[in-house]
Amino acid sequence: MSNSRFVLDGLWRCLCPSIDPAVASRLLRSPAPLLPRRVHATPRRAPVSRFGSRTRPCHVQQRQYSFTATATSPAPAPRRNSRANDDKGRNANPARTLAETPSPKELDKNVLRSASTEQITEALQVLRNRPDGFLVTAALVKHLVQERGELPNPRMYECLIASARDTKGSADMLAQLLAEMKTLKFPTGSRLCHEALQVLAVHPNYLLRNEILSAMQESWTEIDANGQCSIALGLLRDGQYELAASKFDDILDKYAADVPHWMIDIFILVFLQKGFLDEAVRMAHVKPHATAAEGIPLPLWHQLLDACSRASHYVGTSYAWNWLLEHDRRVLPDGLLLNVLHTAARHADPHLATQVTDLLSARGAKLALHHYEALVDAYAAHRDLDGALRVLCIMHDALSVVPDGSTRSLYLALRSQPALLPKALDALERLLLSEHRHVPLQAANAVLEGAVAGSGFDAALDMYLDWPRYTRARPDCVTLRHLLRACDDPETLRLLVSENPDAALRGDRASFERAVREFARVGDLESAYRCVDMLGATTPAPAPPAWLSRETGLVLVRRSLDARDERVWWLLEEAERRGLDLRTGLARLLAVWEQDREPPTFKSRRELTTGRRVLGGGGDVDADPVD
Repeated sequence: MSNSRFVLDGLWRCLCPSIDPAVASRLLRSPAPLLPRRVHATPRRAPVSRFGSRTRPCHVQQRQYSFTATATSPAPAPRRNSRANDDKGRNANPARTLAETPSPKELDKNVLRSASTEQITEALQVLRNRPDGFLVTAALVKHLVQERGELPNPRMYECLIASARDTKGSADMLAQLLAEMKTLKFPTGSRLCHEALQVLAVHPNYLLRNEILSAMQESWTEIDANGQCSIALGLLRDGQYELAASKFDDILDKYAADVPHWMIDIFILVFLQKGFLDEAVRMAHVKPHATAAEGIPLPLWHQLLDACSRASHYVGTSYAWNWLLEHDRRVLPDGLLLNVLHTAARHADPHLATQVTDLLSARGAKLALHHYEALVDAYAAHRDLDGALRVLCIMHDALSVVPDGSTRSLYLALRSQPALLPKALDALERLLLSEHRHVPLQAANAVLEGAVAGSGFDAALDMYLDWPRYTRARPDCVTLRHLLRACDDPETLRLLVSENPDAALRGDRASFERAVREFARVGDLESAYRCVDMLGATTPAPAPPAWLSRETGLVLVRRSLDARDERVWWLLEEAERRGLDLRTGLARLLAVWEQDREPPTFKSRRELTTGRRVLGGGGDVDADPVD
């Protein structure tokens, strides 16, 4: 009796973990479970109470094995369609009804009472293959033990272990059931071990799995393909991704023909979610080639394309894109297509980028700035500058604007490979003269900037001198900025500034101020003072560093003194007003000239700054000096 109490107490803890041990012991000591499992042919006569009525039998379980109406039983109340209900009741299969019950609360008590032990056992066998049948299985086993008086047997444990794959089960419950079977010396065959591995695939427990595998190895029990898959899925569920991937490869090497297709799909999906894109793509490639399984389902292809494109994984993106048919691509969302477009741009695949934009255009979507920029980046990274410049022209025609930032990839290509400059110039000339396209100024500026960075200033200057061959737009401040910052030749610097002083000033102020110094050194005081006047007009006082440097101011003062240019006094006054000291070091020269000079009479400030000065009191006008 003590052995039965110990075993049944463990079984009760499995069926109802919250049961009190004392209650379980009291239930197990009750005489109900010890009754014979067969009903006597002649039921015993029930005792008669002193009030003349028969009392209920002591164990009502004894007469609940079958429920049939006798001759003395009261006839049931008439119901509608009673004949149809009787036919339905006669044709119903209690085992199937019990096995199809969703939950223990929905078990039909009448069916449960009328079902025989064999039918309940049959229902348990059916529930072994049901993924959510653990609670119903536990309820039926509880009914057999508590109500029918059945002793625990290997079939009960096998059914409980098999149904523990349900989310209501657990690895601890499996360990408890296996320990009780070992205590009862119940045999654990190959099928039970494989079912235990399936349970651990849902409820992972690394130590328990190793114990089961060790026991199978000691008993020379071979692990079939399903068992190997259960081990791999258990490792995957346990988060041991490297071991799971290694086990996956071993399974493909040994059991490629027997690997279920859904297991490969699970591995692909989990690895995509965890970010192991290389392994996921490899498994997606292995499935249709190395196994007899069917192809990857369409939703999984979409998931693969989404995960790879979102991470800019080019191999996975192009692989999934090429596997999808044309009509399958049409249902892809715009966000996914945008990720594919960006991936193609980053990995220099203009063909893929063009396919995406063509698909978007076929849908009726209007291409925006970021679509064109991705196309330009794809062509430029592929070193197809003709295609990149053509896209910029199309972009200007469609959007009427080409930001400077959209041409950065073109500049980077020319900077990294200077040999591409002739091709870029030929493409600009062909687009303008042959195809009669409007070449945007930003495209020509990007080529010029790339020429400066990659091929040097001389190549950029040659392009600037032939500017009308490449675009009809006039050079702007950006164009001159690229040239002025790279110009080391004083003569070229003076030429660039004198051609377009306004653009030069807005392009690069430091180079413009350097040009003032160069104008003064060669004696071109007209250009020098005109540039100084432009600097003063755009610089609020006092701001000496932004207006004129002291070095440039001293050079201009010395040249003006040498040329006896009266505008030097205006320059000195303006410098004092702005806080720039230009008299220190020139006091002796200024004193000598002040002694020989009478205060001039200026008609206007314009006359002062135009280089015409009046000498002495005679009113003679001297021409502009040239030193």
